[in-house]
Amino acid sequence: MTTTEKAIDDYRICFEKIYPWVDYIVVNVSSPNTPGLRELQEKAFLTNLFRELHQLRSQYGTPKPILLKIAPDLTPEALKEIADTVRECGIEGLIATNTTISREGLVCDIKTLENIGAGGLSGAPVSQKSNEVITQLRQLLGPDYPIMGVGGIFTANDIKQKKASGANLYQVYTGFVYQGPGMVKQLLAGL
Repeated sequence: MTTTEKAIDDYRICFEKIYPWVDYIVVNVSSPNTPGLRELQEKAFLTNLFRELHQLRSQYGTPKPILLKIAPDLTPEALKEIADTVRECGIEGLIATNTTISREGLVCDIKTLENIGAGGLSGAPVSQKSNEVITQLRQLLGPDYPIMGVGGIFTANDIKQKKASGANLYQVYTGFVYQGPGMVKQLLAGL
């Protein structure tokens, strides 16, 4: 496992390997399945990381956008700090949100949850939290800052809720797993 002190090295290596092949870069500091990763959502670390990534990016001909993917479990204070950081560091967008560590609203018993273990929940359990984070970020960042809404998108109505919360881009993952590639066509038809 990489220590927090060495994390920037890992991000740098990944950045350099994928840069030629992608349209944008997502810096994920929010995976609950990676021990200690969510600690990297703090301002000092992010500022140093983005300084490094901007320097790397400047070595390529065409700069590609960098987006930050955050957790849905952040406090309002932490969200404000992230909003300030992405503005100060010139990050082109936010992805809100990754999976949640919360087990709130699940209908299974504690023993079942303990057997399943820790890790992030996606799909319906994260939908409302994601929308709340998007709403807060939109208020903090103003009307034009790119926010990609993620979490609990299965229908066109789910996208409409993300849009009403303030998202202007959308990403699906759990819905895509359950519904397959035809989901995209259904979502577009519903919009």
